[in-house]
Amino acid sequence: MGTVTTTAQAETALDAGAAFLVSPYPAPEVREVARRREAVFIEGGFTPAEIASAVRAAGAAKVFPAHVGGPRFLRSVRAVLPDAVLVPTGGIRPEEVPDWLAAGATAVGIGDGLPADPAELAAVFAAAALPGSGAHEDLRTAGHQGAAPEPRP
Repeated sequence: MGTVTTTAQAETALDAGAAFLVSPYPAPEVREVARRREAVFIEGGFTPAEIASAVRAAGAAKVFPAHVGGPRFLRSVRAVLPDAVLVPTGGIRPEEVPDWLAAGATAVGIGDGLPADPAELAAVFAAAALPGSGAHEDLRTAGHQGAAPEPRP
């Protein structure tokens, strides 16, 4: 579940069966719920300090709004957090995903420019599938305290 910013939202999402929680910015109260409930939590940040704090807490960070800094910004963050799971979101179009992955994104959140037609949307996701990338495993383990993502090549 994305855009979780309060304790109540986190509890409701997890009670409803959410597999993970994501916030757009630092949300210590959501981090605490996720820790207590042993749920994956990807906390958001934009500044290097916010991103590093989220990574220290859980091994992963949502970089938001990513389009403001672009792939060059992510590449700079990756240089100082080489083992972090970084998930840029916000203002990223499907055709830009390869640029973000090349800049060091573990995964990319997209919403901008997605087609409304279900068949076209399915084709976008089929084309974006990256078999064997390990990104799914990184995201499943990143939210657990002490879990470290696999080193990136």
